[in-house]
Amino acid sequence: PPRSEELHRTLASCSFEAIAFSQAGRIVDANEQWGNLFGYPVEQVAGMMVLDFVAPEDRPRVIERLGQAVTKVEEYVGIRRDGTRVSVEVRARRLELQGRELRVSVVRDITDRKHVEVALREAALRKDDFIAALSHELRNPLMAIRGAAWVLDRAVPDSDAAKRAREVVGRRVTHLARLIDDLLDVSRIARHKFQIETERMNLVDVVSHAIEDHLVTFPTCGLELDLDIQSGPLWVEGDPVRLAQVVGNLLDNAIKFTPPGGRVGVILGREGSTALLSVRDSGSGIEPEMLGRIFEPFIQAAQPLDRRMGGLGLGLALVKALVAVHGGTVSADSEGRGKGAKFDVRLPTVEAPA
Repeated sequence: PPRSEELHRTLASCSFEAIAFSQAGRIVDANEQWGNLFGYPVEQVAGMMVLDFVAPEDRPRVIERLGQAVTKVEEYVGIRRDGTRVSVEVRARRLELQGRELRVSVVRDITDRKHVEVALREAALRKDDFIAALSHELRNPLMAIRGAAWVLDRAVPDSDAAKRAREVVGRRVTHLARLIDDLLDVSRIARHKFQIETERMNLVDVVSHAIEDHLVTFPTCGLELDLDIQSGPLWVEGDPVRLAQVVGNLLDNAIKFTPPGGRVGVILGREGSTALLSVRDSGSGIEPEMLGRIFEPFIQAAQPLDRRMGGLGLGLALVKALVAVHGGTVSADSEGRGKGAKFDVRLPTVEAPA
């Protein structure tokens, strides 16, 4: 069949890629996809310069390529009509058509692919940070247990030194067990193999008992605790052990990030048809860009390796997952660094048992 101009135009219009013909850097024709990609009516594209569609930082590289007969596939940042940026992959070659020396550029939008690549790189970095954090968190208690074992080998069994060594072993083993339990819970949740045993329960009792377990910690850390717990029962359908874990993790988080002299507040009451649990602190706060990611697993691992705050960044991820399986929601709010944080848990209420 004849290689007519009409045939070429039809092929170009059917392409999923943006195609433009240029001469001396000025576009003489383009397909509709080019206009769609860069936000211009296709009839306005002819006469524009190729560089009009390229981000300033990439223009020197494009100018260098314009003189080459064939260019390898390269990635650039394009500029749309409204000023927004788009990541593109470009293939170009020089050709002679109807007595004119033209350059054809075939452009593909790779913005989505670039977003995926960035997400994968971030995930890889978070994995590396998590492995480093886990190594640190496991090493500390293991070193303490090793030191206690050395003391037990040499101390008189009923001596004070032996007693202190046994206490160290007990505390550190408890710490290690909790780390492992958290890791197992995250793994089960990720594989959708996490189960809860629900019953009709009084949330006031669960929250009160969880607070009692932490009462000694607040004066030890130099913190004041403010409580506003409703007096009557607040019935929900849930797993008491897991909801206690939610409260405990929120309290641990508030204690961890609030310096001595600060305050932690716990509020529990009814809000319409939901139970509202608020845990607030006057601590280090949360950066605005982190609020949307604070419940992601291992997000806390992205911190200096001195691990001043400790932990694996699993607590809030577990809170979100546990609240979700109870049909509730959890949200975080903060005015920024140094201005404290607030976490609100909402759970659906049920009628009191007969």
